[in-house]
Amino acid sequence: MKKQILFIGSFLIPKNGHYGGVYFASTSLRDKMVSEGFEVIELDTTLKDISVTKVSKRLSTIIARSFRFLKIILLSPKAKTIFIFVSRGNSYLDKFPSFILAKFLRKKIILFPLSGHLIEDFEKPFYIFFIKKILNSSTYIICQSTYWKNYFKSKGVPTKKLKTVENWVPNETIKTSRRIDFGNFDINKDKCFRMVYVSRIEIAKGINDIVEAAKTIPKGLIFKIDIFGEGAYKDEFIKLIKHERLEEVINYKGWLDNSKMQATLNKYHLALFTSRVEGYPNSLLDFIFSKIPVIAYDIPSVRAVGQEYTLYYKDISSLVSKIVICYNDYENICLSTKKLYKIKRERNNIAFTFSQLENFLK
Repeated sequence: MKKQILFIGSFLIPKNGHYGGVYFASTSLRDKMVSEGFEVIELDTTLKDISVTKVSKRLSTIIARSFRFLKIILLSPKAKTIFIFVSRGNSYLDKFPSFILAKFLRKKIILFPLSGHLIEDFEKPFYIFFIKKILNSSTYIICQSTYWKNYFKSKGVPTKKLKTVENWVPNETIKTSRRIDFGNFDINKDKCFRMVYVSRIEIAKGINDIVEAAKTIPKGLIFKIDIFGEGAYKDEFIKLIKHERLEEVINYKGWLDNSKMQATLNKYHLALFTSRVEGYPNSLLDFIFSKIPVIAYDIPSVRAVGQEYTLYYKDISSLVSKIVICYNDYENICLSTKKLYKIKRERNNIAFTFSQLENFLK
């Protein structure tokens, strides 16, 4: 008989086709567990629109879903383990009833915290009780990097609960990546230095840095920056581009489907990763497996992934400076890109991830 596992995550693509990291993590891990002989009982938390983040707008859906989850958990006595994906503070509140019932029924609870917004929400009195209760009562907490393991330790979570397992990419991503070459730019032959941004269109993602940088890049450096993504700030961002008269150098390209990710990004010379808040920067992995250099905003959760092989900036001046460095010394910058790619190819795949998680299921 197959071993049953309850899994609270995102398993459906929203009607608009725009999905986030939780969907990929949920579906790829589910598929791997099924291929290894597990029976996965799905408890879906997919948002109809990832740009809607306010709990008040989703309250009726959350309440109905909670009752449905409680029923499924009660009717699944053979499932001794439950995987729970959580993001920011409201996600802990959302999952709390299911968590309490699972705990009461003595199920092994494996928690996957995924959002960098947890840091700010941990300081909000409304969320503290729910966050601490879930963290301290889980059997294991999967930390996306050593940074997060240290963070949870600093909040008093017992070390024995904390297990570091980095995010992973699809097998198809790795296959596609092997078929493409590393970025190449010849300052004497290439007329335009092409940069790209792929992420949510949100202020917290630091996307306005791109506008400010475009205004101050030296005139002798001919460039274009393409923007891919969706989010609540999209319309305002497009207006800002027009207001600053940057339409000729910054182009909004819409949503980039994951199936086209590597082939599309590989056509660019440089990726810009400007986010201020990250649990684990999946977009950074997309850039790494697209074999192009990255300049990222300097925060600990990003450094834990990019290590010393990524260029980092703290302000607009240093961002522009790093862009100029890449433009003038592209070949040497790519040497670091190749080293980071090799590391991630070996450790950020679903087979390696499952070999780590399997130990917690026994």
